[in-house]
Amino acid sequence: TCNDIGSVTSVNLNGNNLRGPLPSYQLSYLYSLQRLDLSDNELSGTIETTLLGLSSLQKLEYIDLSQNHLSGTVDILLSPNVAQYVNVSHNNLTSIIPYIKSKPSYTTLEVCDLSNNSIDVDIDRILTGLPPNIKAFIISNNFI
Repeated sequence: TCNDIGSVTSVNLNGNNLRGPLPSYQLSYLYSLQRLDLSDNELSGTIETTLLGLSSLQKLEYIDLSQNHLSGTVDILLSPNVAQYVNVSHNNLTSIIPYIKSKPSYTTLEVCDLSNNSIDVDIDRILTGLPPNIKAFIISNNFI
């Protein structure tokens, strides 16, 4: 989807059988991107690399990378993004980076779904410093 001046604001490629690592560096040129849905594909690689490539997208509010084959440690507070919704459920994630209050998304994040992964972190570590505006934080079906 594009806005009035032709800038891409939304990319929805869910369920398209996309395979391999996400070329997030190519998405980083979509400066007006607000919504990204790449769920239900065959994307692989580390979540750290994937999210790092998206960190320059300052308007990105909605991220759905669920039902892929991403692995590693997730930082749900993308920087400098103002993410409100992050869904990385149904992947192979193993850990979560502690929240950093100085990141803009610390105050904007409202929904985070980490369910159905392999996260093996102490629950106290996850709940300590949880972003203040969180309305739904889903961590079911992990090793917590």
